[in-house]
Amino acid sequence: MTKAIVVAAIAAIPGILGAIVGYLNSRSIRRQTATENAVPLGRLLEQLDRKVDRLTDNVVDLRERVARLEGRTAAPHLPVPAARPEP
Repeated sequence: MTKAIVVAAIAAIPGILGAIVGYLNSRSIRRQTATENAVPLGRLLEQLDRKVDRLTDNVVDLRERVARLEGRTAAPHLPVPAARPEP
């Protein structure tokens, strides 16, 4: 019976050690990303998303301006009467 317990303990030790090392590693990574200099990934993605949205809005505004300017230059210039003739 003692041999069975020793064999079971020896067989379980690698799994237990692996779980402990994995836990400590994930904890270490969380601590590193939580420092003042590091920005958490979620916040970084939100900032990037806001910047992309602002850039998209600016591109849309610029396209509208260019279309308006092109429309002005492409429209036929009809003479506009200075005053209405009096009857």
